[in-house]
Amino acid sequence: MKTNTRCTAPVRGHRNGTSASCPIHAPRAAFPGGGVGAMLGGPTAPHGALTSGLRANAREKAAADDSTSPEALERLAKDRLVRVRVRVANNRRAPAKALALLSEDEERSVRAAVARHSSTPVGVLVALSGGEDAIVLRRVAENPRTPPGHLTTLAGSEDYAVRLAVAGNPGAPAEALGLLALDESTMVRDAVYVRAPRRIAHALGVDLANAEAIDMLRDQEWWTMTPESPEVVLTLALHPNA
Repeated sequence: MKTNTRCTAPVRGHRNGTSASCPIHAPRAAFPGGGVGAMLGGPTAPHGALTSGLRANAREKAAADDSTSPEALERLAKDRLVRVRVRVANNRRAPAKALALLSEDEERSVRAAVARHSSTPVGVLVALSGGEDAIVLRRVAENPRTPPGHLTTLAGSEDYAVRLAVAGNPGAPAEALGLLALDESTMVRDAVYVRAPRRIAHALGVDLANAEAIDMLRDQEWWTMTPESPEVVLTLALHPNA
């Protein structure tokens, strides 16, 4: 491929002389170590490197890439661009250190992504559950890793969407479900009712296919029962498992 030896284009930003001295025509240096992720993960990579234009897009791409090293993701978690930090928080391989750092981010979208992440440390979820942002709390309430006691606390939230999220969490304890079954919001009560069959089957030893028994228990305070409760014993006597 033929290379210009001089830059003569009449465009602002071009320089006279060889094309190598022109900021537009000069060849761009390749990222060392096989890509931007490798460079950012290197021990000598400067904080804030690659700060604008295509380079910012490259950082964003690296932040979303599952193959980016944990070290690189930790660096990208400190990026000045919100969209890069959000990508890190959504990366399924984001390390615990990066998620912990991002949980204190000033941007709600970043904290919410951390709260939703399947690998966020329990301690981080506990800390986020003590915040006041309803959107972040909703994501914490949806996360199966959130401790039962904190889900019970969230079941008392003033925001119905947070309570609705608790109702849909498979780890919600009986105490939380008891509160939500009597919730002022029809949507929350319905969410507990609709999800009850699987919970009843799992907690009370009723076959999921035993619709008659499940329906009979669902109309009672089943979240207070155990497999030995008289109501459960009677129900299974009337409608035995197959």
